[in-house]
Amino acid sequence: MKFKLGVLLLALVLACGIAYANEEDLLVHYTFDEFEENVVVDASPNEINGEVNGELNLGDGVIGQAFFFDGETFVGMPEISLADYPNLTLSLWVNPEELGSWVMMFRMWGELNDFFFMFLDDQVTLFWAPAGYGPRFAIPVGEWSHLALVCTDDTVIFYLNGEEVAAYSTPKQIGDMGQLESISIGGGDHNPNFKGAVDDFRIYKRALAPEEIQAVYQEVVQ
Repeated sequence: MKFKLGVLLLALVLACGIAYANEEDLLVHYTFDEFEENVVVDASPNEINGEVNGELNLGDGVIGQAFFFDGETFVGMPEISLADYPNLTLSLWVNPEELGSWVMMFRMWGELNDFFFMFLDDQVTLFWAPAGYGPRFAIPVGEWSHLALVCTDDTVIFYLNGEEVAAYSTPKQIGDMGQLESISIGGGDHNPNFKGAVDDFRIYKRALAPEEIQAVYQEVVQ
């Protein structure tokens, strides 16, 4: 499915004075439009490049190219510390070829606990030890959906296509994970890996407000 930039909508958002996240707020940004051999180039100022583990498959995305995961390939990220980031926002466009259970879209292994953004019983959810499972919601197969996960001081908020769909309380901040030993998009070495396409993957260093999530979503319109 082809999408085009929502320039007019974005201009209206900015003209109305609504807050909008900028480049300095980004921790990681993978557009999947720039590679150096098997390295995914980070478009943020932080140069946290990813490494393709498996076959490099590209195709049409919502903006430029998307990375197509074949159920075995994943993108590994360097070890980083979240100690300085008590709040984070995860944003990505995803087009699943199939769903399943314990299928990893994004995961982080930390010194103290684990963080899995995944499919469980064909629905999107989060497993974050020690908070356990979050709420579940459905997304379509074979279509692009924008997913965002906002981690605040004591709450995780789920967004689908710019709108809040669920939230749950957590006993810890995301920064309590400390030094991350393993970070990956599309899976890893253990649980089933994601099969489908991912585009415009971002991690922000703070919790974006609802209007900012909507603005990120409106960058791409059908």
